[in-house]
Amino acid sequence: MEAKKPIDTLRRWYPHIILLVLVIVSNSIRVAIYPSSSLSVSMLDTGSYLNTAKIPLNSWDFFTANRSLTVPLVYKLFEMPGGYAATNVSEPAVQGNVGKLGEQPGFGGVISFQIALSMLGWSLLACAFYLRLRNRLVGLLGSALILAFGFSPQMAEWDSVAISESLSFSLFAILMSLSLVILPWLDDHRKGRSWVKILVIALWGVVGFFWIFTRDTNAYLMALIASLLLLLFVVRFFNRKQGQPVMFSLFLLSLLLFGFHQVTFRSSDRWFKPLMNNLTRNVFPYSTRVQFFAERGMPVYEELLSVRGSLEYNRLMEHEDFIDWARKDGLSAYTSFLIHTPRWALIKFSDSIDFMFSENLQPYFKDRRSRIG
Repeated sequence: MEAKKPIDTLRRWYPHIILLVLVIVSNSIRVAIYPSSSLSVSMLDTGSYLNTAKIPLNSWDFFTANRSLTVPLVYKLFEMPGGYAATNVSEPAVQGNVGKLGEQPGFGGVISFQIALSMLGWSLLACAFYLRLRNRLVGLLGSALILAFGFSPQMAEWDSVAISESLSFSLFAILMSLSLVILPWLDDHRKGRSWVKILVIALWGVVGFFWIFTRDTNAYLMALIASLLLLLFVVRFFNRKQGQPVMFSLFLLSLLLFGFHQVTFRSSDRWFKPLMNNLTRNVFPYSTRVQFFAERGMPVYEELLSVRGSLEYNRLMEHEDFIDWARKDGLSAYTSFLIHTPRWALIKFSDSIDFMFSENLQPYFKDRRSRIG
């Protein structure tokens, strides 16, 4: 019996060892096959993040600037004495402007951080997924798929782009990792030590904060998470199920995060350009929708309604009466429109998914053989 103990111990631990080796090997391959942090590419929007990073951190203006705070904060933390010089700018939406990696003074620290956070995020998600499954073989296969996805060109190459996508993806992976840790506590409040729960939930809140302030659209997914948590809490409350304190804590935390984001978002001008894009694309071409907005005070005349497409919204600035209305009542009117047309809003969102993900198919490095300029 004594001789079998080491063998039994090995059998119990060898799946964990395999997972550790899998994480180390995948990260090593990730570092080996992708360019170093000294090479990067910027986008036309990169300059607006750099301008926001110049605002003092202790100023309310930093929260209500033209860009959400997470990316500018990273730029502020990793800024070198010489500052940043976005000398390698690409815009895939412009035909023929295919991005190539190159040297950009000052961006090495930011790109290194993006790469490190990406490796950490996908590794944590792979490990958290593995620990949640009783079948170790399935857990290992799932972890391998997660690592392969996270380190695929369509994801990993964003780490070399000085824009918000890399941080958004990585923080979301970490947020999902923490959610998998919290998940068992929703079924049984007796699992886990209280201080561990408090620490993990607090960390979930911190990561969630920086995630929703990476891209404003992330906040609406946080609102959906809050809604689902509230629904689950109500169902479990009436069924006298366990896990209610943890669930309600997460609901309050996600609701507070969304609420704070909305306060800063509506106090800024970040909503203005998306509103103009949506009006020219989704409202102006349709007479019934125009009538809906006209009833809410929007000026309506042929010259204004002739503006089409998001790329032409700058022409709207010529119409001062419309701009005055948009800044005062436009956001509330469009919110009311979405509430009155929930079916259209859901279909529009569903139809946009393929387009949104098509933008992530190596838009900056269409030809991998020439991605380094």
